[in-house]
Amino acid sequence: MDANSQPPAQAEPAEEIEETGAAKVPPLAGPRRAVPSISGLIAFEASARHLSFSYAARELTLTQGAVSKRVRQLEHVLGVSLLARSRRKVVLTEHGERYLIHARRVLGEIQAAAQSLRADNEGASITLAVPPEIANYWLMPRLGDFHACHPDVAVNLVSWRPTEDAARPGGFECAIYCVEDLSACVSAVVLFAEELLPVATPRFLAANPIAMPSALLGMPLIQQSSRHGLWRDWFAALGLDSDGRLDGSSHDCLSLVIEAALNDHGVALAPVHAVRDLLDRGRLHAIFDAPIATDRSYVFAVHPAFVEQIAVRQFRHWIAQTAETSL
Repeated sequence: MDANSQPPAQAEPAEEIEETGAAKVPPLAGPRRAVPSISGLIAFEASARHLSFSYAARELTLTQGAVSKRVRQLEHVLGVSLLARSRRKVVLTEHGERYLIHARRVLGEIQAAAQSLRADNEGASITLAVPPEIANYWLMPRLGDFHACHPDVAVNLVSWRPTEDAARPGGFECAIYCVEDLSACVSAVVLFAEELLPVATPRFLAANPIAMPSALLGMPLIQQSSRHGLWRDWFAALGLDSDGRLDGSSHDCLSLVIEAALNDHGVALAPVHAVRDLLDRGRLHAIFDAPIATDRSYVFAVHPAFVEQIAVRQFRHWIAQTAETSL
């Protein structure tokens, strides 16, 4: 061989690949910069669900600016606008509505995979999003029955008020929420229809005797700020005129309304199922056995990514039976 000649180039040895028997997953195609970040998807899903960067930031324990920045970065990667911003509100664009379906599916599948891996080491667990009044006064007192039947399944509750698109609850295996149109919830379990009943503590009623429904017009009536017309609807159902001013405090969620009643602040109009145990224990009394039915129902929904999980199916069966026996 000539001293100046070079030996033929040797091909680099191929990497040894350990055969595990698992199906090979093809690598991502295309430039990596085109792949959205998980943090961006999470920020977008939360912002789209709340239609608010501030509420999304509170849920994700981030600043509002950080959430907005992550959504903008996601939009930059996709090359489209997902959320239309204005000074007072955030709305989904047409691209955003379409992409939200895919984002929730992807996040659900990632969470399902993580849940499956954790279950191998930690045992099964379920995260349930539930309104605080249902969690505190209806579900929590009954969860012991589920744990007695399924001691290996941990049920983690998150106090949350899902919107009506929660038939695909984002970030949770399942959710309980209130809906007005049951036809939109064909895959959900209907737990109970909402019926409202006037309640107060025995101590309040002893100091404020109420002989007839019209006497309530002069009492402090605890109201829910997002549903101010409920008391007037109740009076109207009994044929009573309530056009005048109604006295009493107002709170932004039903659990605070119930707590206000438990602390003798006045009379609350509360869902029968939410306060049934409080009535049975004598902490609250029904002033008149005159509940009014609203157009709302409480339903239980499972994220599509988790419907086949054994623990979720066990819980779904249990909560449907529990709701039926509590009617």
